[in-house]
Amino acid sequence: MKAFKIAWLFLIFSIIWKDGFTQNKSLTLNVKTIDKTDKIELDKAEELYVGENYIYALPIYEELVEKYPKENYIKYRLGMCYLKKQDAYDKAVQYLKPIAETNPDVADIKFFLGVAYHLTYQFDEAIKEFNEYLKQDIIKSQRPITERLIQNCENAKELVSNPTTVSINNVGLPINTEASEYVPVISSDEQTMLFTYRGKRSKGGFEDIFHSTKLNNNQWDEPKPLDDNINGYDHDACIALSPDGQILFVYKDTKDKKGEIYYSNLTGRDWSTPKPLLGEVNTNYWEGSASLSADGKTLFFTSDKPAGLGGRDIYKAILINDSIWGNIENLGPTINTPYNDDAPFIHPDGRTLVFSSEGHNSMGGYDIFHTQLQKDGTWLPPTNIGVPVNSPDRDTYYVLSADGKTGYFSSGRPGGFGLQDIYTASPGLEGYIPTIAVVKGVVTIDEKLAEAEIVITNKSNNKIFSTIGTNSISGEYLSNLPKGETYEFSYKLLNFDNSLLKGDPIILEPTNSIGTCRN
Repeated sequence: MKAFKIAWLFLIFSIIWKDGFTQNKSLTLNVKTIDKTDKIELDKAEELYVGENYIYALPIYEELVEKYPKENYIKYRLGMCYLKKQDAYDKAVQYLKPIAETNPDVADIKFFLGVAYHLTYQFDEAIKEFNEYLKQDIIKSQRPITERLIQNCENAKELVSNPTTVSINNVGLPINTEASEYVPVISSDEQTMLFTYRGKRSKGGFEDIFHSTKLNNNQWDEPKPLDDNINGYDHDACIALSPDGQILFVYKDTKDKKGEIYYSNLTGRDWSTPKPLLGEVNTNYWEGSASLSADGKTLFFTSDKPAGLGGRDIYKAILINDSIWGNIENLGPTINTPYNDDAPFIHPDGRTLVFSSEGHNSMGGYDIFHTQLQKDGTWLPPTNIGVPVNSPDRDTYYVLSADGKTGYFSSGRPGGFGLQDIYTASPGLEGYIPTIAVVKGVVTIDEKLAEAEIVITNKSNNKIFSTIGTNSISGEYLSNLPKGETYEFSYKLLNFDNSLLKGDPIILEPTNSIGTCRN
């Protein structure tokens, strides 16, 4: 504690922001006005703040502001904490604005007030503050950041003036709580949801993965954490679910690894201990998002390795054999930008890609975009999914139901339950309906549920489209197939005589129905 006391004594004379950009005038704190007990509380708040635990520091600063309403230093700290709380950006404006008006030369106050205006949809006011900030003595690297924020504001004005007709709904209790729930992943039949949780129920305050299933009344049941072999005392986050619901992709961040993609297989009701992806996907750099194609042969993922176009880029990998991934390919400048591009989701139709980006015409933070793969192998220029799904804040991890009617995403916005909540958007993509069929089935033998490996063959070219497995307990399987083709299902029973059984060919017309089979 002694070392921190020394740091605190330095901080009480001048605000040294961890992300500060200027050498301008600093605020001072009149130490003599603070009584001994409150100095201890201020110590706690400062320690939490410096450790980036803004949400825990916030209530302490709130109490101190009540006692010392004339101390701008404490107001400044409180305003900055509100700037980190996604449902309280308006309060950041409330506390930062008076300081900017009376002390315009305080280090970076113009910048942070501009950010607060931007996040509260006051775009003209934000542009004004950013332009005034650019006239100050700021470090060179901060100039392009501020100029980009001005462009974000211009983009936002255009997008807000042309909103989409999408309906946004908070999925509510019991999924969302006062804590953070984010990165929803959904089985293609929308009966299973896994998501990342960080709050009182997570181990050691780190990220954990929770699971919920849809009840008969179309509501979600009480989420439960996955077993200890999945959730440890490091960051464990779900990032994708295979279309058949049998493979879970997990992000792990430990002291030894910056960030890697793992996978876990569903056996009955239990998920196996995650293993790192084999092959060339994981590197010594950060890899943290993934999405698997319907045929299981292409993996889209994100990496910040220096070979990219800037920041995080989206790549694809091809399944070489068994579970080894290789032939890594950057998706190129149509998708990737000099900024961060992340959270890819490839729809089961194999051609619709949804992702998040700080580039393109983002209105601030990450915006959600979609694009379609053309027959010549190129991607269409990405389309901003628009307002009200996107906001000036961070909007990421958008997944689309197989029928395209619903999008699931996480966001922090006013009116929510907590820091980050899970929302749905309907329709999933305005003006676009994917062409795909969901085929669900149950494998039985002698009227008993059976475990089987299923080979799906496209009869038009006699090529194997995909190989999937049934759940070892329920015998159920789930597949997503492009429509307008004829497919043959071959069933290799496990734990029985390894005879190969062929089901009747399934013809999927270009409609939006869901097929159900029992073989």
